[in-house]
Amino acid sequence: MNPQQDRQQVDFHADTTLPDYGIPPAEKNVVPSPYTGKKQRRLTRRAFLVGGAVLGVGGLGVGYAASRSWMLRNIGFLEQPPAKMTRPPVPAHHAAKAVSTTTTPTLPSRAETLLSFTQHQQPVLAVTWSPSNQYLASGANDGSLLIWNTQGQVQTSSPQAAPVAALAASPDGQQIAAGVGNQLLFLAAASGTTLANLQLEQQAILSSVAWSPQQPARLVSGELNNRAIVWDAANYRVQTVFTQHTAPVEAVSWASDGQTVASSSQGGVVRVWNGSSGEELHGLYLDAQIPMRALAFAPGGGQLAVGGDDGVLRLWNGLACQQQKPGVFGLQCVDMPLRLQGHTQAARALGWSPDARLLASGGDDGQLIIWYPAQSAAPVLKVQHNAPVVALAWSPTGNEIATAAGNIVTIWRLSA
Repeated sequence: MNPQQDRQQVDFHADTTLPDYGIPPAEKNVVPSPYTGKKQRRLTRRAFLVGGAVLGVGGLGVGYAASRSWMLRNIGFLEQPPAKMTRPPVPAHHAAKAVSTTTTPTLPSRAETLLSFTQHQQPVLAVTWSPSNQYLASGANDGSLLIWNTQGQVQTSSPQAAPVAALAASPDGQQIAAGVGNQLLFLAAASGTTLANLQLEQQAILSSVAWSPQQPARLVSGELNNRAIVWDAANYRVQTVFTQHTAPVEAVSWASDGQTVASSSQGGVVRVWNGSSGEELHGLYLDAQIPMRALAFAPGGGQLAVGGDDGVLRLWNGLACQQQKPGVFGLQCVDMPLRLQGHTQAARALGWSPDARLLASGGDDGQLIIWYPAQSAAPVLKVQHNAPVVALAWSPTGNEIATAAGNIVTIWRLSA
């Protein structure tokens, strides 16, 4: 295959329904920083107005909305009556198979609404829960970025000029990373002060961000221009650029070793690679040629959960591959995943409980589903929402979970 043929095929297979194609040489993964960023103490909306930036940022918002057609379906939910701060326990479906309690831990069978946070005016796209349990942060389609406590009191408001599509709190709870259009922001959690504002190239719309659980402090971001970037969070510089995907990257996650990253694309390909070198750990996963919107490594292990547009969750041992072989799209791991089926529409959000026992998923069908994969492939608990569940976050204790549906973030308490 000559270079021109490879270029043509790469462009073709960047379609949102086709898998990644073509693997560039590994040494291209680590490159000097193509971005410029300045440390600064404060970010104001005025910064976006210089040199006609308002039009540019507005274009980013439109482009991002176009790549997320599901946002349009949420608009009708903006006129929901505000929910009360507390409610009686909400009945939920319990679908777990009967297993002896002598061998199985107590599983949640109900979800109680502790708080409905209604301060956003447009659909919430991202939510994160501080590991210190001191705050939550949420970002919405209208650019609102709010930091608030578990009583629903807003501590800091940091308005942005583009949709806040991704949020992640650092392991020590001191910083929040935010993907806002083609900007990566690092904020001080206590004050909301901008520590760094990294301007990426125009096509590099951020889809997801995730912190390494180990030192040194690093962050990985996924971009809709087919790349994943590992950042040194101490000096806010690019460390590694991963270029193996040829379709937009939808989700990224770190393994508990602090070295391994997983990334999934709109082409259906899931790749596992070293965050320092950019080298792939083993062959790619490709179980369905559909967008894989969410993925998450389990804390303390290598179990990797992936959610796709077919609503199916797929679980692999992300750190090891038993069988792999050359394929059309490169070296492929052909290990069969465990499939969890409970959503009737696309799975948008995934998260493991802090003890890695339970898996939570959210989807376009409005369902929050709790799973116990070690016991059964059947759902443990289902909680219905009035809008697609597009983001979720576990509390540090694992007893509560926050979900984003429409313009509301709900905190649920799970109990037996």
